[in-house]
Amino acid sequence: MSDTPTYLPQSRDYFRKFKSSHMEEYKHIEKEFGSPSRSGYSRYKYDLQVAEYLISIINNLDETFGNVSIPEDFSSPEALITSWQDMYNYMLGKEELLNKTFAVLLEAKEQSEPFGIINDVHKEVSGCLKHILNMPEVKNYGLHTPETVNVTQGENFDVVVVTALYDTEFVAFKKQSL
Repeated sequence: MSDTPTYLPQSRDYFRKFKSSHMEEYKHIEKEFGSPSRSGYSRYKYDLQVAEYLISIINNLDETFGNVSIPEDFSSPEALITSWQDMYNYMLGKEELLNKTFAVLLEAKEQSEPFGIINDVHKEVSGCLKHILNMPEVKNYGLHTPETVNVTQGENFDVVVVTALYDTEFVAFKKQSL
């Protein structure tokens, strides 16, 4: 069997382009920050959970989604959309960990390059998924509403979170809200 290009052509093309333009960088980030005890950077509270999250994001992009081919990687367009939605929900659920980690760093008046970089990966991937889930061809299937996403952890994803934070937009936003 070969891929069926008539199913979700715009969203799958967008996802493929996003993945191909980011995976090499993400693999490098995983190698550098995926093991806090060996990274050479200062440790911080929740660094292991944040590192596990980073690994989970990258592994899911690489292994779960493959080339988003239908029916090779996913049995139907609905199966692919559900996987995108599950990943997005999973990432929304991890924002509590990122916020908690950021608050600890902020309170200690510390910065962490690994956390900042990992947080950027989180924002990029979740932003990509949110964009895809809001594309008309995806919304036409009626399987989701990103504004009211169920934030329960999906069964399909092994969750590992690593987040790096330094003076990013996230930090600036947090500073404003405190």
